[in-house]
Amino acid sequence: MRTIQKHTIISQSKQLQVLRQNLEIERVVNLFARKLMEKRTVEDVVVDIIENCITHLHFLDCVVYQLNEKQKVLIQPVDKRRKTPEESHSFYPEQIPLGIGIVGSAAFSGKAEVVKDITKDNRFTGQTQERYSQIIVPMSWKGKVVGVIYASHPKINFFRPKHLKILTHIALMCAIKIKSTEIEQTNRRIEKQFLKRQKRLAEIKLLSLQMQLNPHFMFNSLTSINYFILQQNTELASRLLTKFSRLMRQILENAQSDWVSLKNELNALRLYVELEQIRSGNKFIWRLQVSEYINLDTIRIPPFILQPFVQHAIWQRLLPVQKENLSLQITCYQEDNTFVLVISDNGNAGKTSSLNDSEAQTEIKTQRMTIMQEHMQLINKLYGTSGQVEIREGNDDIENPAGNTITFTMKIPFI
Repeated sequence: MRTIQKHTIISQSKQLQVLRQNLEIERVVNLFARKLMEKRTVEDVVVDIIENCITHLHFLDCVVYQLNEKQKVLIQPVDKRRKTPEESHSFYPEQIPLGIGIVGSAAFSGKAEVVKDITKDNRFTGQTQERYSQIIVPMSWKGKVVGVIYASHPKINFFRPKHLKILTHIALMCAIKIKSTEIEQTNRRIEKQFLKRQKRLAEIKLLSLQMQLNPHFMFNSLTSINYFILQQNTELASRLLTKFSRLMRQILENAQSDWVSLKNELNALRLYVELEQIRSGNKFIWRLQVSEYINLDTIRIPPFILQPFVQHAIWQRLLPVQKENLSLQITCYQEDNTFVLVISDNGNAGKTSSLNDSEAQTEIKTQRMTIMQEHMQLINKLYGTSGQVEIREGNDDIENPAGNTITFTMKIPFI
């Protein structure tokens, strides 16, 4: 009877010991899993495995090798092992040929190994460095070995079955995390390259649109200068040429940066409107009103973003009209963190002499509006801005035209 009770107690004690060991294994594996979830790069995953093996499994050191399939070698992605002053670097080679030595053989076979004493293993080809015990656990992904977790210890038969069980679980998690991280990194790299190409394409298209917006003005300005010279109106020709050269210099200066101060952009805008005013024979008057609460030096916007809207107001609303007292007003102010520019005029499209002329004017106007909208969309895409344009045009009654406004708004990135 006593013998049966004794056996029962021993059996229960062993079961309790196994249960405690399983609970400890589960606790350690869960700890590794929680920490691995936070990692975003392969290097971080490897470092985390190494540090946790040393800290929580009480290993003297640990090394993670990744398999380079093309070269058929195991490579250390990160060298983070704990070393004593007496250790030789050669004990942990940076590369191990697949199938060579204890580690290479385990990687080749895909089977985990616990070596109690490496001096008794004929596959060992180096110096012991007093590290007799070794454990090598392959990391597998979809049936293929992608690396190994490798640790050693000076005590013979140091590594126990619980170490093998824990490292087997960790190796599986590590393989999944490394592969998923590599896929994420590859996707991020591809996305970055794609966005870079898209940005470059947007830059090219934006430049193309700007070239559509500017050449007509430049040609007309030079034509006007030539006309005044032929008419021997040298004073007006000189004024026009001076403003034209200043505008070109300002445009070239603004083109050097992705962002320019509002002050520089308004300077270019002022020169442009003055040129159009002179070129049209002072057909309209204009005014630029800037709120005293807006900081022209600190607010920055993409270059060439305002001129197309002012050009639209002058070319499509003012110049075609045969009437007096035409006016253009440009107002700038700030609402919270939003920059607002309002372009107002009292012109209209006017009455044309024939149906064909009217259709031609409408087609040109539609093309211009399309170009401006594309221009705005590309600027938003290229610079990550949130610029918006609202165009309200009055009626075409020459005697009693309604006011026309173009409102441009954009969140201010720098204040």
